[in-house]
Amino acid sequence: HPKRLIEGLQCKRKEVSGRRFWEFFKGLCGTPENFTRHCLVYNYCPLSFMTKSGKNVTPPELKFEVRYQLFSLCDDALCQVLDLFGIKKIVGLGRYVESRAIKLVRQNGWNTDISTHFLLHPSPASPTANNGWNGIATKMLQESRIWPILAQPNIPIQPTLQQQSQQQPVPS
Repeated sequence: HPKRLIEGLQCKRKEVSGRRFWEFFKGLCGTPENFTRHCLVYNYCPLSFMTKSGKNVTPPELKFEVRYQLFSLCDDALCQVLDLFGIKKIVGLGRYVESRAIKLVRQNGWNTDISTHFLLHPSPASPTANNGWNGIATKMLQESRIWPILAQPNIPIQPTLQQQSQQQPVPS
């Protein structure tokens, strides 16, 4: 859309939700390596929909038929990600994502393997999020017992697969 050009890393637009989210986890985990040791950020619906004027359209605002097809594809993709990465805990950022995750976990019989948790979305459209999102997120992660997993920046980082393969002796 001409009013919403894709600019990549040169983007000058401010995005409050993303800033709140990443600054919080930077403060909690310290480094990207500490964060990614235990976390994968996955966008349930990584598409952007807009009106002719450039106004954002959220998936719940789409027509039912379109939404049904879209969510079916998003559900399938999320199931593949859960399987591929062996995910054990899902933290749904917002009630909608949490509800989709709960549905998929139940539908696939993963109730004993995967736990689902809720984290308030940091959107500036949420009056609750605008009232100290960091404190709310801290409390929610502590209550769901996710906090201790993340707040351990002094654990040695496990070598990546590439580093492990480089350390293996080459047979002669």
